[in-house]
Amino acid sequence: MWTLTNVTLSIIISISVIVYVIIIYISKKNSKKSFHVSLVLTCNTSITIIGSCISLILMTLSSIGGDRNITSLKSIIFWGCHIRGYLAIVFVISIYLSYILQAAYRLFRIVYHKYKYLRTMSTFIYYILIQWILSFVFVLP
Repeated sequence: MWTLTNVTLSIIISISVIVYVIIIYISKKNSKKSFHVSLVLTCNTSITIIGSCISLILMTLSSIGGDRNITSLKSIIFWGCHIRGYLAIVFVISIYLSYILQAAYRLFRIVYHKYKYLRTMSTFIYYILIQWILSFVFVLP
């Protein structure tokens, strides 16, 4: 039961973060710099948190369906157990890597402020792609 409560709480927090990011994006849209790297990194973190919540919800529903022998909950979840576990670990690793990207962005802004190419949008989109590739590769046996 605690697992379902934790998942529900994490969904509420994720939705509030998404609403916050949307509000920031709308408020920044009218200014000169409407699309910051920090906003993209925040959206990346939110997407990974939402993916983690969804995978945990699927695992919880499958567990409840198996424990209570509820056939309707068993039919909702059609993925294999190994795939659900793999995706849950991938999303958790991706959360940590997205926090590392945010810390690297702050480091580049403060310490390496002379190197403008380290703070560009294209550089961090490249880093985000590497983050997702690494989060899938780290779990492979």
